[in-house]
Amino acid sequence: MDRTNSEWIRLIKQAVSNGYRVFDGNPNYEVKKYEDSDEFYIVSHFNDYVIGLHGDLERGYGLNGSEFYIHHNRPVMLHDLVERR
Repeated sequence: MDRTNSEWIRLIKQAVSNGYRVFDGNPNYEVKKYEDSDEFYIVSHFNDYVIGLHGDLERGYGLNGSEFYIHHNRPVMLHDLVERR
C-alpha cells in the first residue's frame, strides 16, 4: 500500500509519542520529540546535528534513501510494520 509523505510522518511521530525508539537507517540517527516543543527532529548521536522531521519520506524513506525503523527488542522496519496489518 502506498502512503503519502504526511502519512509516513504521522506514523513515525505516533511511534515516537508512544515511547518507541525510531531510527533513520542506523542507530546514529534517532527521531526525537523535545518536551518543550511539538516538533519532531532527527538527531545525530555522532555530532549532535539536528534536522526537522520533514522532506521526502515517501514509502518510509528518510535521509540519504535510508529507511526508518523502530527498535523494540530488535529492529523492525517501519515499512514491514505497516504492511503486516
